[in-house]
Amino acid sequence: IAGIIVALIKIILNFLFNIGDPVGPVANFLAGVSFLLSSYYVYRKRKNNRSLIYGLITGTIVMTIVLSILNYFVLLPLYGMIFNLGDVLNNVKIVIVSGVIPFNLIKGIIISIIFVLLFRRLRHIIK
Repeated sequence: IAGIIVALIKIILNFLFNIGDPVGPVANFLAGVSFLLSSYYVYRKRKNNRSLIYGLITGTIVMTIVLSILNYFVLLPLYGMIFNLGDVLNNVKIVIVSGVIPFNLIKGIIISIIFVLLFRRLRHIIK
């Protein structure tokens, strides 16, 4: 719950200071929520190092799948309509395969590595 609240506050602040792009913050929030919920769901069963790694891998995969589907059906068509990007609308599959999927996999890996490094050092404070 705390992670979702932090993601929501981040999106609200981003929206207040950068009013021009409504689609990006929504996509960022959905990415964060899908990563957090799936990672936590896998980790909470055993709460050991192996389940932490499995949770982060699952979170990365779920985030990639969720954002690929949302980009295909909602987000990229919205960007295309708002910013009049006809090329994006005509090449949605190419954009997702060559841009969205690799970006989200790399993002998930980077988030996971940073989280593991921080979590190991802060584990005793969190407990």
